[in-house]
Amino acid sequence: MPIVVSVSDVVTWLAAVSSLAVIVGVGFVVLQLRQNARLLEATLRQQRSDVTVSILERITDESFPRRREQMHRVLKRFVETDWKGAFESPEDFEVRNFAHIYDLIGVMAKYGLIDLDLLADVLQGVVIRDWEVFAPHAKKMRSEFGFYRAYANFEWLSGEVQRRLRFVPLAPPASEIYHSDPAASSETPQS
Repeated sequence: MPIVVSVSDVVTWLAAVSSLAVIVGVGFVVLQLRQNARLLEATLRQQRSDVTVSILERITDESFPRRREQMHRVLKRFVETDWKGAFESPEDFEVRNFAHIYDLIGVMAKYGLIDLDLLADVLQGVVIRDWEVFAPHAKKMRSEFGFYRAYANFEWLSGEVQRRLRFVPLAPPASEIYHSDPAASSETPQS
């Protein structure tokens, strides 16, 4: 006996199958979006890491301490001479260029391109001290030339690092990191 299927039965089955296909398709789309979000997050973490490593290379470059020392020395002289002949001099451009590095790091930290906690841990008192030395120069530029936001990101970075360092616990003493009795354990560091 042949099975007879009416057109309305076929239409009903096709409607049910297409609805089921849409539901399954939505599930796959949601899974794909989640996977894409994870991939994007991993890419952003990698880019932040690359930027941080690049900054670390810049700060640990052998020229950084020399330029830093020169900035401190030149700014001390500028303060002592009440900025006579200071602005627009070759030394002023060098000092501002050095401070601009911190200003750019501050911008990148504000926009989340660099992890601020990591930055605070790396820079620690260096950025705070450099801002203390540079602040009179920035304030003078702001008042004399009307650059009201001159080095505002450097100032912000110094403040943020200082604020974050107040809440960072000190490293444990060496006695907690290494066994005090070498005979008690053959391990050196604890993990």
